[in-house]
Amino acid sequence: MNRIRAWLSAGTVSVGIVASLGTAGWAQAPMDTEAESKRVKSVIDDTFKAVNARDLDHALAHYADDAQIDSKVAGAKVSKSAYREQVTRAWARNSDAWTEYGKLQVSVVHPTHAVAEGYGTVAG
Repeated sequence: MNRIRAWLSAGTVSVGIVASLGTAGWAQAPMDTEAESKRVKSVIDDTFKAVNARDLDHALAHYADDAQIDSKVAGAKVSKSAYREQVTRAWARNSDAWTEYGKLQVSVVHPTHAVAEGYGTVAG
């Protein structure tokens, strides 16, 4: 299973994702970077959709267990459990909040990693 380490700063969410694309070893066929970029974008889309649907379990399933999430809500880089607490509190205070992102650029920088950059907003 592919795991994503992500830093999402919400407010003006700076989306920076390092995705583990998975490899089987040194001798590999040439990588289809366009296909890998589409996969990374798909995971990011799914994560944002889950957050907007208030499905935090689904959204956090995309993060590695040891992920540090750069959260404006928490005011720091925090663990998944701390992020869950802070987002749950924020949703209780403002049930109309939503997120979006744009200008997403994905670069496959190595057969095992990709970097995604863009901007995001939190409103509501």
